This record gives sequence, C-alpha cells and structure tokens, in this order.
Amino acid sequence: ESLHRIDRQGDYWTVLCDCGNRKVMRGYYLRNSAKGCQRSCPERLKDAFWSSCLQIDGCWIWTRSRSSDGYGMLRRKGRIYRAHRWAYMLSKGKILPGLQVCHSCDNILCVNPDHLFAGTHSDNMSDRSAKNRQAHGDVHGRTKIFQKDIEKIKELRGVITQERVAKMYGVTQVRISQIQRGIH
Repeated sequence: ESLHRIDRQGDYWTVLCDCGNRKVMRGYYLRNSAKGCQRSCPERLKDAFWSSCLQIDGCWIWTRSRSSDGYGMLRRKGRIYRAHRWAYMLSKGKILPGLQVCHSCDNILCVNPDHLFAGTHSDNMSDRSAKNRQAHGDVHGRTKIFQKDIEKIKELRGVITQERVAKMYGVTQVRISQIQRGIH
C-alpha cells in the first residue's frame, strides 16, 4: 500500500491511498507515512477486524477483548463497540435506530455476518423463547425455590399449613399449592 500525491496547496497535500481513501496531509507527515493511510484506512480496519476471528464450526469467534457480560468488544476512535455490531456494520451497513444485532447461532462471541440479523428487542426475546434459551428453574437468578426444595414442600402437605410453608420459602400460598399439586 502506498500514497499517491494528487494535489498540493501550500504545505498540504491531498493524497490517495491504494485502497481508495483520500486524505489531506502536511508534507512532513506525508514523508513519514508513505506506506498508506495507516489506521484510518477502511481496508486496513476490515483486515485487522477479520484477522481477530477464529473460525470454529461455522462461527467466527472474536478472540480479542470481551465485556463483563461476555460479548466481544473493540475500541474505535475513543468509543467502545460490541464486536458483533461492528461485524454487522462492516458487512451489512448501518444499524437502524431501535434495532439490535441478534445472533442466530446463539454464540455471543460469533461475528460471522451470516449468523447476525437486525431485529427489535421483542424479536430477540421471541427468538430466545423459541429456542428455549431463557433461564428458568435453579439457574434463574431470581428463583426462590430450588429443585431440591420441591420434594420437601411436597412432604409437608397436610403436616403444616400452606401459608406457613410459603413464609418459610418467601413465596405465596398459591405457589406452594401449585407445587404440592404437581403444577410447577
């Protein structure tokens, strides 16, 4: 990659990179960056992004930084982006306001454009439910009654009142009734 001088105005040059990117540079900087438009080159950005992926079973796994919730992330011009959103923008264009970039493969580190689609939050939740990926039972973060407790609750049927059992577990009497009748 190299820069081609197009036009000069005083101490500044308009240059064209092999990738097609135009840039105005001061003569001093032009001598020091004759290899190309460097970091601002769109083609270099794409190459750097896609080279940060590892292809496994059809998914393109992001191998660089991750956010605290496990999604791939990158920094560009002082802003932090989720890697799958950046992959969508590189391959499919702008993300319309109000839309999310969703994974059809359900792998949050995947940046394969074929596995990404734009949809509303409702679309994303419907997709999650259709694939039975929502947390429930013991793995749900707000569960109060665990699987091991259900047998104990059933054994208490007729021994103590449902209201008292409900207070013991911090749930309603209706919930205890459902468990004791096998509706859980």
